[in-house]
Amino acid sequence: MLASLFVEVGIKGSGHSLRAAFITERAEELLVQAREKFGANFDELTILHELCELAGHAQPSTLRNYLDLARIRHAVSRS
Repeated sequence: MLASLFVEVGIKGSGHSLRAAFITERAEELLVQAREKFGANFDELTILHELCELAGHAQPSTLRNYLDLARIRHAVSRS
C-alpha cells in the first residue's frame, strides 16, 4: 500500500526508507542528548537498546549502522 502511494505521488522511496530515516533521526537525537548529558563518556549501548525497542529488533548490534549514520549527519550539520 505504501509503495503504491510513493508511485502515485511520484516520489522515489519505500516504507523501509521511511523507517530507516526515522530511526536515523532518532539515533541522532539520542546521540546529541547523551553527549550533552555525559560528554564523551556516554554509553553507546544505552542508545542502541533504545533504538532496539523503537525498531522492534532483538539485538542492539543490528542498529549500529543507524548510530554511525547519526554521527556522520551530526558532524556534517555542525560544519
